[in-house]
Amino acid sequence: RGPLPPRARAPNVAINGVLYFVELPSLEKFRQAFTEAVHPYLSFRGNLFRGFLNYYWVDTEADHEKFFPCKVFGEEEVHRKLEELVNSPLRNPEKSFWEVHYIENTGQGRGAVLIRWEHFVSDGVSGLLVFQRLVTTLGGQPYTPPPFRKGAAL
Repeated sequence: RGPLPPRARAPNVAINGVLYFVELPSLEKFRQAFTEAVHPYLSFRGNLFRGFLNYYWVDTEADHEKFFPCKVFGEEEVHRKLEELVNSPLRNPEKSFWEVHYIENTGQGRGAVLIRWEHFVSDGVSGLLVFQRLVTTLGGQPYTPPPFRKGAAL
């Protein structure tokens, strides 16, 4: 099951990215920021359809059913929830190729947002561009990472 042909015998290949927050923004504020960040990328805002000879993307409206909020108590529970989600398949890989898990910590410590997507939506490097559009400095300015140097360890 999933986007790969049955003869491939490969599970869905999801990429997972986590953002930790000392102060988690409201779900609505994060949803708006995420929608703006992925808007330039048809593979995030569209749906994949099978044509006669190939697959193609069709532009669609943002789907808020891809956001899954939950509440946990304490930072250890945040980590447990993240581990559980990362080790699970996407909720509906036949319909949705990405999802956002908004994990609110009602105790002490950080909250988190887990963004998951199928590898064919974006590779990890392209996914970093989406993350870069979401991250700001403490002063609220867009974050610009240091320039990449050949041979530098990440």
